[in-house]
Amino acid sequence: MADRKKLVEIRQAVSQNRKRWIVVAGIAAVAVLVAVLVLVTAGAPENDAPPTGEVLAVVNGEQITAEEVSTVQMRMLQWDGVRLEKEQVLEQLISQALIFREAEEKGLVPTIEETEEELLATMPKGMTAEELRQIWREQGIIYDQYLEQHRVTLAINRFLDATIEVPEPTEEELREFYEGYREYHRQRSPDEDPPTFEEMRSTIVTVVEEQKRQEATSVLIQELRDQADIQYMEPEQ
Repeated sequence: MADRKKLVEIRQAVSQNRKRWIVVAGIAAVAVLVAVLVLVTAGAPENDAPPTGEVLAVVNGEQITAEEVSTVQMRMLQWDGVRLEKEQVLEQLISQALIFREAEEKGLVPTIEETEEELLATMPKGMTAEELRQIWREQGIIYDQYLEQHRVTLAINRFLDATIEVPEPTEEELREFYEGYREYHRQRSPDEDPPTFEEMRSTIVTVVEEQKRQEATSVLIQELRDQADIQYMEPEQ
C-alpha cells in the first residue's frame, strides 16, 4: 500500500497543475475549464487506432466520439464536481484536436520520456515513476493513459507559448481592474477596507495577463476553426 501522505501530496500537485494548465479557450465562457478538460480527456489523438462509439464530429478527418465526450464528462464530475453539457465538451475536444495537430506540425510534441520527466518534476521531490504508477493504480487511473494525455497537454502549452504574444498590461487596465475589485470588495465586506492598489499590483498584473492570454487564445482557436474541415454528425436514431 502506497504511503497515504504521498497520495495527498500528489493530489495537491495535480490540483496545482490543473490551475496552471489553462491552454485552450474555444468558447470564452468555459475557458477556465479547459485546463481540466485537457488533463482528463480519454487520450491523445491516434491515427492508427480509430475511436469506438457513435461519431459526433470529424475534425480534419479525425473522429470525436460520444464515448470520448462521456469520458470527459465523467472525469469532470469525478474530479471537480462540475457537470458539463455534451455540446460544451465536444467543442473543447474539437479545439484540443486542432491545437494538438498544429503542435505536431511544428515539432513541439514531447517524447514519452520527456513527458514523464516533466510530470515527475511536478510531484513530491524524490518520487519515482514506479511509485507514481503504483499510487495511480490504487486510484483506478491507468498511468500510461494519464502520461499520454499529459504529453498532449505539454504539446498544446508549447504551441501556445510559441505562438501567442501577450501584450503587457497598461497602467489604465490595471487601475480599471482594481476599481472593479474594490467595488466588489465593498459590496461583499462593507465594514472592511480593501487592500490598496500597490498591495495588489503584482496579483492584478498576473490576472490581467491571464485574461489577455485567454482572449488571444480564443482568437487563435477561432482562426484554426475557420480554416479547418469540421463536420458535425447527425445523432443516431
